[in-house]
Amino acid sequence: MIHDFVYVSPDETAPVRKELESLIHDVQNEVREYFTFQYHFVGSASRNMITMDRKSNIGYDFDVYFEVNDDDEEYDAKEIRMILKNAIDKHAGKYGYEHCKDSTRVLRIKKIDHFGSRIIHSCEFAIVNDCGNGQQQYIRYNKNKNNYT
Repeated sequence: MIHDFVYVSPDETAPVRKELESLIHDVQNEVREYFTFQYHFVGSASRNMITMDRKSNIGYDFDVYFEVNDDDEEYDAKEIRMILKNAIDKHAGKYGYEHCKDSTRVLRIKKIDHFGSRIIHSCEFAIVNDCGNGQQQYIRYNKNKNNYT
């Protein structure tokens, strides 16, 4: 299949990004009793260079890093991931997103056009820890072993 990648206009993505930021702020408020986190749009979204394939039905996506502030390490990897997943699930619906999918490296939400059978756009949240020297750790879900590291 030949692809037809095009840049998505910032006029189209800016309101979506703003909506995602509102969702993230809701999640931050929801999890505040456990821990806080900072977020950063990364990849093409950080450079306003989002692309999509016009020949597919998967829309475009945003990538966001969540940097959790749990310096005392009160929560293990699974607890952090589940706290964030549950908070996203609690608030995603009011913005028109499906419930969160727990993938190997990310939590993913999608806004779906059910009538047109297509994904309008999606957002992937990776939970990362900056180790310094350009190194990062992320919470990984091993589906075969059903554990989080």
